[in-house]
Amino acid sequence: MKHQIDKTIQLKPEEEVLEIVHEDIVPHLPRYTLFFLWFVAPFFFLFPLFREGAVGVFIFFGLIISACFFGFRSYTKWSNTTFILTDHRVIDVERRGFFDRVVSEILYRDIDDVTYRVKGIVPTMFRYGDIRVHVSGSGADIEFHHVARPSRIHDLINDLRETARTSPPDRKEHKLKSIAKGMTMEEIEQMAAEMRRKERESAVETLYKNDDA
Repeated sequence: MKHQIDKTIQLKPEEEVLEIVHEDIVPHLPRYTLFFLWFVAPFFFLFPLFREGAVGVFIFFGLIISACFFGFRSYTKWSNTTFILTDHRVIDVERRGFFDRVVSEILYRDIDDVTYRVKGIVPTMFRYGDIRVHVSGSGADIEFHHVARPSRIHDLINDLRETARTSPPDRKEHKLKSIAKGMTMEEIEQMAAEMRRKERESAVETLYKNDDA
């Protein structure tokens, strides 16, 4: 899972992915059905088209290739449009084209409210709807459409939001973040490795003291 996310976003040190949400497939079924018929239809006219010579062959393969292209493009857009919940933040990744991607994120402590909406007979039957994350202040809200079981995602975000607000601030973490500002990723990794080494040495020293006692 982490390898899949690393292709899209850069996770922060010690950040854990809790949930990856895709749009429900049901609203996209009419489009995929159209692409399937688009792909299959030329085979029903295979012999009449081939009897037309080069023009018929061109039409046949043109329809096949175009159906594959637009079908693959639609699938790529669906699979790469994700709503990611980590233990630190909400990340909305919207794929609008092969070379067009919009990424929005918000920390749980900056979330003012979370709402979801299920509207219509089909969404009610198949239990999908829209999630809207309201941001405190002047920030833009995050909205993700066609979420399967939106009530579950709504409750999960609220739980994480409540945890982020009630957890006491970690002074050590705050100090480390202040120190890390202006440092390169390589320098931060070196500092983290040095801290881990010192913690191991301290643990070994404590173990030997206990044995001597």
